[in-house]
Amino acid sequence: MPPHDSALDAAVVTRTNLRQQLLGTWPELAEDSDTLLDTLAGIDDFEEQVVAVMRQVAEREAYAKALGELMAGMHERKQRLENGAKWLRAAVLHAMQEAKVPRIKAADMSLSVSPGKPRLVIVDAAAVPDEFVKVERTPKKKEIAEWLDQLDAMSAPNWVRWDAPTPFLSVHRR
Repeated sequence: MPPHDSALDAAVVTRTNLRQQLLGTWPELAEDSDTLLDTLAGIDDFEEQVVAVMRQVAEREAYAKALGELMAGMHERKQRLENGAKWLRAAVLHAMQEAKVPRIKAADMSLSVSPGKPRLVIVDAAAVPDEFVKVERTPKKKEIAEWLDQLDAMSAPNWVRWDAPTPFLSVHRR
């Protein structure tokens, strides 16, 4: 269920009640939707409430976009700082190895050159036995959809179905 805005909810209730009253009094309006909508627009503020909520949408989307841009900039800065630290760490390791200094003690830290652990390197991935291989199944939705479009409704398999379409709101800014 979508979130609610109390003013918008109230406008929906008002619009629904007014519509029922108008159609109860003038049933012929059911055949003339333009006149019915124009009449309702003249006696309630439903459209104004909808537009006000959509202005909030535009404002929140703008804030989200700006925040995303700030976060992207901060992420890039973080990456630069992390890369710089990694480069400096490698420079210190290299310097200590070249100078044959295995340990350094300071008031706030101690450094030592350790041999490390051997890294696993897969030389030929195709030769790895199946028991050591991870296989992931991912349905190819585009290909399945194209295949389903070619079938008649009676021959569709039980492992796939089309879901009901989901309504969406189109917004065109001026």
